[in-house]
Amino acid sequence: LQSRFVTFLIHEIGANNISPILYLFEFKIFEFSTFNELKDFAQMILFFISSLLKFFRKKSQIQLKTESEHSQEAIDLEDQRYHDLFNSMSQGVLYRDAAGIVITANPAAEEILGLALDQIQGKNLEDCDLVCVHEDMTPFPPEIYPSLQALQTGKKIKNIVMGIYHANQDIYKWILVNSVPQFRRGETRPFQVFSTYTDFSELKKTTDTLKQKEKILEESQKTTLKLLTDLTTEKTEAEQEKTKMTTILSSIGEGVLVTDNQGKIILMNASAEEISGY
Repeated sequence: LQSRFVTFLIHEIGANNISPILYLFEFKIFEFSTFNELKDFAQMILFFISSLLKFFRKKSQIQLKTESEHSQEAIDLEDQRYHDLFNSMSQGVLYRDAAGIVITANPAAEEILGLALDQIQGKNLEDCDLVCVHEDMTPFPPEIYPSLQALQTGKKIKNIVMGIYHANQDIYKWILVNSVPQFRRGETRPFQVFSTYTDFSELKKTTDTLKQKEKILEESQKTTLKLLTDLTTEKTEAEQEKTKMTTILSSIGEGVLVTDNQGKIILMNASAEEISGY
């Protein structure tokens, strides 16, 4: 009877569609001991349907487990990519919670701030040994740090120039700060803020050098212009004086002749020319 039932199944579903039956055997869902005790086709069909349902449930569980494993692998891979990017990027990144406490920072931020992560993590940044200035070298008060402004206003704070003093090198590192508040779904107050630090110290140094050279060139041009103006004025005055002297000499009836210390004639009036014949 059992053999006839199997032959019946294959005939009804077709030889090309017997995969589910084979899976029943592979996953040991089809219990032969129970099947062999069945006495009619109706019981066998019900048993077969019940076994199929068990198979599909088991298959779904396996698929869900596989998909879950794949999903976790994707999450782990994405986390690793973020971690690698966070630690290798040249731009500094620092996270603070709603109270302003430092959560974490990447190596670039440590280098830019001149402070190790264990010196600032779990602390308020304003309480750390930071000496910050504006571009005009006036003090940059902690209460207006971009990250605090972003937390207080809930708005992005962009392109703030800040100088950070590094005592061990006796230099200022110049950075461009952008702070972005982050919100949980449905909330209007930020739960944290992240700031990016872009170090443009070398660019500023080059720019300042160019500005200094431009200033020197401008001063030099002003000095040269003044000298040329003075020379032109002196030349004009000399020419005017010469013209005046020539007019006076021309009006004198006596001959007048002027020589330098070597006896070379440098000036003579018309009367002197007439008298001397030159």
